[in-house]
Amino acid sequence: MRQCPLLAWHSTVPYTHRMTEAIAFDTHRFIKNLTASGFTEKQAEALANEQVQLLNSNLATKADTLAIKADIEKLKGDLELKIEKVKVDIEKLRGALELRIENVKSDLELKIENVKSDLELKIENVKSDLELKIENVRVDIEKVKSSLLKWMVMAMIAQGGLIVALLKVLL
Repeated sequence: MRQCPLLAWHSTVPYTHRMTEAIAFDTHRFIKNLTASGFTEKQAEALANEQVQLLNSNLATKADTLAIKADIEKLKGDLELKIEKVKVDIEKLRGALELRIENVKSDLELKIENVKSDLELKIENVKSDLELKIENVRVDIEKVKSSLLKWMVMAMIAQGGLIVALLKVLL
């Protein structure tokens, strides 16, 4: 243990190089103020020693800072690796999702085509039924027309016979 150059006359107060690099702490003035306030020299030295240890234990040194920087770099590297892994996972999921979407699209197109074919078939069936019914109505109209024509011809013949008979009776 080295002696503090400021307190060469106080051999019991340790000097740590680490503490003086981090923060300037005048132990001589500290002890002098305490003894002036009524502390004994031993009490003041004990308090100065505790203060130095407290400062040493709570202050970050260059080594601490370098260690933290190294930890941060390691964490940064780990994080970058994890980010890359997540990107790869996302790409895999994107590919799987695109495949699923394509499958759903194909299924929907097939179902739409089937529905379209079914509708076209039903439309053709309805069209055929309508054409058949229209043809049946035409046949019925022709039958009615033919019956009506026969009835009219008979009515004209009967009327003609009635006129001839009336003319014979009147003449």
